[in-house]
Amino acid sequence: MGDDELVALASALGQARGDAETLASVLADALERWLGTGAVRVQRRGLRTRRIVELAVDIGDRRLVLRPGPPVVAEIVLRSGGVAIAHDRVSLSAWLSALTEALAAQLGTATDDVRALRRALGLDDSVD
Repeated sequence: MGDDELVALASALGQARGDAETLASVLADALERWLGTGAVRVQRRGLRTRRIVELAVDIGDRRLVLRPGPPVVAEIVLRSGGVAIAHDRVSLSAWLSALTEALAAQLGTATDDVRALRRALGLDDSVD
């Protein structure tokens, strides 16, 4: 992840913090670029707006699923051998935290980049 991409993503995420649908859209675009379309699945509805109804991200042994709703549903699915073995509904904040941690591990992102992402998402930066 380049510095320019991180600054642009942090800015967009900061603006989208209160809007789960915009957040899902910003994340979908960025994650498809960084992880590829095989790791990111986006389901959309609507003829004109094509709004996101589900964003699923496969990283390591987890699938992170976000349904921007309303209501907002955030889920972390633990997988083994491609089979789901645990489903946990979590808060949006916990989901975003799990996503940043998984991205850091997957992409080898620098600690400062992860902190910047966490700040943009309004997450407590005291936990790394």
